[in-house]
Amino acid sequence: MRLNADAAVSPAVSPPGDVVGKITVGYQGWFSAAGDGAPINGWWHYSQDWGAMPSPGNKAIKSWPDVRDYTRTYRTGFADLGNGQPASLFSSYDQQTVDTHFRWMQENGLDTAALQRFDPTGGEGPTRDAVTARVRNAAETYGRKSPRLGPSVRRARRKPRPDRSHGPGTA
Repeated sequence: MRLNADAAVSPAVSPPGDVVGKITVGYQGWFSAAGDGAPINGWWHYSQDWGAMPSPGNKAIKSWPDVRDYTRTYRTGFADLGNGQPASLFSSYDQQTVDTHFRWMQENGLDTAALQRFDPTGGEGPTRDAVTARVRNAAETYGRKSPRLGPSVRRARRKPRPDRSHGPGTA
């Protein structure tokens, strides 16, 4: 994916926690697939019944992602695409997926990804925790920042967590 192939690649250099003047995107990281190793063990946000493969009768997505840049994808119950390729989807649980997203950010001059976290104390918590770690790793690898938004795993539900910036030179 290329937003702007000629965008200047600029490192997100500023003091830890500083996102002022940065181009920030929202990042959910909430897609998983059966067989990806995620604790949630299902097609999270891809199908109505997360335990069943996405198919024409069991879908939750409105548009199909372009998966050409991913090294690993997961076959669905949809017919092959018009180009003959299998109808496959990515998983946010895979580090290569998150790395691809942060590489795209770097290539296109996007500095910061604000990771959104919802319901960390429910059954989704372990998968969300793992995705958070993958986002932190990708931010460090690609010189991006990632303040985390949403409730804390350590706090009671619905209490906001102060923003934290993760990236080079931050805790």
